[in-house]
Amino acid sequence: MAQRAVLKFRVFVVSLVLWSYSAVAFTTKVSLKSPLSCSARIFQLHQRRTHSSSTPTMAAAPPKVKGICFDMDGTLTNSDNLHFETYRDTLLKMAPEYNSGKPLERAFYDAKLSGSANEIIVPTLLPHWERARMEELWLAKEALYRKRSVDISPLPGVLRILDWCDAQKVDYVLVTNAPRVDCIHTLHSLKLNERFDNSKIVIGEEVARPKPFPDAYNEGLRRLGLAAHECIAFEDSFSGLASAVAAGIPTVAVLTSRAEGEMTDKGAFMTIKDFEAPSLWEILEAGR
Repeated sequence: MAQRAVLKFRVFVVSLVLWSYSAVAFTTKVSLKSPLSCSARIFQLHQRRTHSSSTPTMAAAPPKVKGICFDMDGTLTNSDNLHFETYRDTLLKMAPEYNSGKPLERAFYDAKLSGSANEIIVPTLLPHWERARMEELWLAKEALYRKRSVDISPLPGVLRILDWCDAQKVDYVLVTNAPRVDCIHTLHSLKLNERFDNSKIVIGEEVARPKPFPDAYNEGLRRLGLAAHECIAFEDSFSGLASAVAAGIPTVAVLTSRAEGEMTDKGAFMTIKDFEAPSLWEILEAGR
């Protein structure tokens, strides 16, 4: 009798689990019918998972840095405010219905959108728009960004660290969510285009999933021919930091837009204001 009762209980538990799984699968299937892009939908699920999970594991600095992955916007140059302003102004012009006609809020942009790809940002803001209309908006935003960003400059120490990499034969790549046309424009504006040829540029929208997923940084590691623990990454945004940390790369947070505590809580092993920071150079010179 007791054995039969236990067996019935086990069958009940398995049935309950299978029913729950089916319900989740059905809900997911229905939700994917919305106009949101696949990347945007996955991004939403990633955010829910991230917000409900524990603090990311912080990777330690390698004993000797053999490779470096650089983000671009907000890292090589302090351009995040420019991207926010161009999104704000483009939304006011092309999507007056957004936020009941009120401007895009900086706090919301910083917390939810900064560092993300356009194919994630626009569907998040305007989920009911048709895909073609979304693309029209983000292309207009990027055109406005290029018009306004001709006079940007590198953060202090950027040229120093690139020179150091060349002298020490430390290979490096650029890992960015910027569209390729904007990436090339920004590198030209910064006069860094000769430092990053095509083999050194990884574009988020050209891999399976953009940041905050690890795909772009995994591709960067593949091009470097190195393991994650042999490298360091530099990031300024939550999205970029999540991507680098998920790829297992010890990551330095560049504090152009976020606070120190926010970035260390999300997995950065150290923070810097720019590339002249003495603490950074202690790590770079270690083992040499």
